[in-house]
Amino acid sequence: MAGLVAARLGPSAALGAEAYLAAAGAVLAVHDATTRRLPNLVVVGSYPIEALLLLVASSIDGAWGALWRAGVGAVVLGGCLLALALVFPGQLGLGDPKLAALYAMGLAWWGWPTLLCGVLGAWALAALWVLGRALAGRRGAVPFAPFLLAGALLALWVTR
Repeated sequence: MAGLVAARLGPSAALGAEAYLAAAGAVLAVHDATTRRLPNLVVVGSYPIEALLLLVASSIDGAWGALWRAGVGAVVLGGCLLALALVFPGQLGLGDPKLAALYAMGLAWWGWPTLLCGVLGAWALAALWVLGRALAGRRGAVPFAPFLLAGALLALWVTR
């Protein structure tokens, strides 16, 4: 996953932050797909790492507005998904808003269109997966982390 990100972004001050998200995201996506859980140690532990990597990228590029946008994007997207998880209990786990906020940091750093593309891409891919399962007569919980990862990769590929 990190290779796909590096291939698309090329030399960039934020490449370390995005490669970290891709690597952590791949681990979390597999874990969520197999256990339907996201370990807090990895998700919450990734916040300071991602923030530090984006701080370094912002200092190199002088992109302090991008750093601010990353923080705001994380709070807004995490808050929206937390609201959904609380309004529809059992439909969205509480780990998903934490992971979405982490991804929002990395995507919003590039701009609001990148964040929006990542969010819409994740939900669209999840919807297609659920529709395919429904047409096949299959029901049950669907892990959201793999779709967050795919949406983030899609957003970086499309908007960068």
